[in-house]
Amino acid sequence: FQLFAQDNIYKDVVYLKTGIVLEGIIVEQIPNQSIKIETTDHIIHFIKMDEIKKITKEKTVAQQFRIRYSNFTEPYFFGHPFDLLTGSLDESGIGIQTSNGFFFNPTFYAGLGIGFNAGANQSFLFPVFADLRFNFKPAFQSSFIDLNIGYALGEGGLFALQTGIKVYKRIYFLAGLGLQGYTTIESLHFGGTYKVSEIRLQAKLGLGVQF
Repeated sequence: FQLFAQDNIYKDVVYLKTGIVLEGIIVEQIPNQSIKIETTDHIIHFIKMDEIKKITKEKTVAQQFRIRYSNFTEPYFFGHPFDLLTGSLDESGIGIQTSNGFFFNPTFYAGLGIGFNAGANQSFLFPVFADLRFNFKPAFQSSFIDLNIGYALGEGGLFALQTGIKVYKRIYFLAGLGLQGYTTIESLHFGGTYKVSEIRLQAKLGLGVQF
């Protein structure tokens, strides 16, 4: 049944008097006045009836999804949630990360990422992580949730969950929470040093762009 359905999918085709042809789905039609058609690139066009030469329905074969490469690059502010709300800079900083991978279906992305964080206390992190992302609609047009699991070189483990929403074309706003492991060197009163490991809760606010 599924194979049969793929061979019998119809699309709306609007032929304009200017020679332009729009293919997609008519989402609104006001008789003798206007129509709205959402084309295959997910843009909605408003067209007056006097601009239209003819409207047809034509058969099309549903295209199978092909695995597609994508990149996400995200500059952001980070810090303890309370610090970001109060404007404290004690454990806050700025960072950027980039992830390269593939969409294995229209909504699921998996990739590998690297980043750089510069803290206000002059600490620097270089996280390396696996990036698993789920779009609530096909890519380039929706909100998403994103899971990062990895390790900050020389420091500790990383686990972060963030969400985002598109604000303009391929640009999106993001916010998230995560756990970051840190290792610090402390001095003993009588000489010598020792390592202290801790896990910090961090929030992230930033923008991103998808390529």
